Amino acid sequence: MNTNSTSGVGSSSGISADFRTASLDTVMMMVNMERANMLDGQVRSQAAGVQTKNAALAKANEMYAKLKDLQNAAGPEGVAQLPADLKQFCIDNGIEIPAPDPSSGKVKSPYTEAGLAADKAALQKLNELPLRDRTKPENKIKIDNLTASINAAESSRVPTDSYTKGGFDSIMNHMKSFIDNLTSTSQLEMTQLQSVMNKFNQTTEGLSNWLSKDSQSKNTITGNLR
Repeated sequence: MNTNSTSGVGSSSGISADFRTASLDTVMMMVNMERANMLDGQVRSQAAGVQTKNAALAKANEMYAKLKDLQNAAGPEGVAQLPADLKQFCIDNGIEIPAPDPSSGKVKSPYTEAGLAADKAALQKLNELPLRDRTKPENKIKIDNLTASINAAESSRVPTDSYTKGGFDSIMNHMKSFIDNLTSTSQLEMTQLQSVMNKFNQTTEGLSNWLSKDSQSKNTITGNLR
């Protein structure tokens, strides 16, 4: 059995050493260089994660401010529409959204859905009349009045995805919990990043010291040989 088999230190950077020929200092330097490369990758990865969390936190705070404005716009008794981008943000981040206000999408008084349907049916019948009958003054007046009534009713509809003050309260509470959790996670990742950066700095400082001492030793040896 050959007890002098080659063993070495390798890395993705291509650094390798043969323990039969390399000094202990050289081996330790290579190990530390490999460690520095590894820590550098961790720093970059964790820094990117922190940036992502911070961007999400900034967006969440922006959305929370929008919710407050919408709540104020709704007032104590009214409603306001939840914008599509705010709704999508909640869906994408698992933030619970309650059901819209029951009046959402309905026509406002004095109009009713039944009355609107009756007007539409009457207008359709008039429009199906022959042209000579449809253009008679009495029918033309009826068509104009029905059209105006239908347009007024449709324009009075409560916007879809409308919420009262209480509805916005609920969304804001869930948004606040999301922001608090995101803040805690971001702070934890910042602590972890700082820890890895400290290890990286210690490792690179050690390498720098080693290289400095190695250079001084070589200069001393060279000077003694002169």
